[in-house]
Amino acid sequence: MKLLQADDTKQFMQKLIRSSAFDHLLIYEMSMDVLHHFEIDGSINEAYLSTDEKETYLNQKYVDWASVKPFISSILKQSHTPTSMKMTFILNDQATNDIQSRYFDEVHLYPVQGFLMNITFDGQSLKVTTGINYKQFTMDKSLEHAFDQMIGQFFKKNELLMIEI
Repeated sequence: MKLLQADDTKQFMQKLIRSSAFDHLLIYEMSMDVLHHFEIDGSINEAYLSTDEKETYLNQKYVDWASVKPFISSILKQSHTPTSMKMTFILNDQATNDIQSRYFDEVHLYPVQGFLMNITFDGQSLKVTTGINYKQFTMDKSLEHAFDQMIGQFFKKNELLMIEI
């Protein structure tokens, strides 16, 4: 697990809202305080979906950031800088399995439920915390270190300077 701070909050927010850099990530939950408080549960509401849409979201528990981003973008365009914002992104099942398969022969035996990236904005600075949601306790931190390196590469690829705190 790492705690990082964005060197340039405005640049980070522009990448988050205006580029496709984060679009592949799933939004687990989000809250934002502007004129009023918004909360988003990223869980897919299957009852809302048509039969065709259910096939699109087959085996997906959470909606991707690309689907939520236009809504959030429209809120941010209509208001001042949020006083606070919290987001939790998770990797999709395929990416989770891909990471595990690089380090373990039998992915289904490893106790990882998900890889997380928490983003918090307190009105001044933006911080990112990485983490792993384990199904059971483990002393092995190799996946955490590997995921932290991948997140570092992701920020570097997207030209986001992050400072480790």
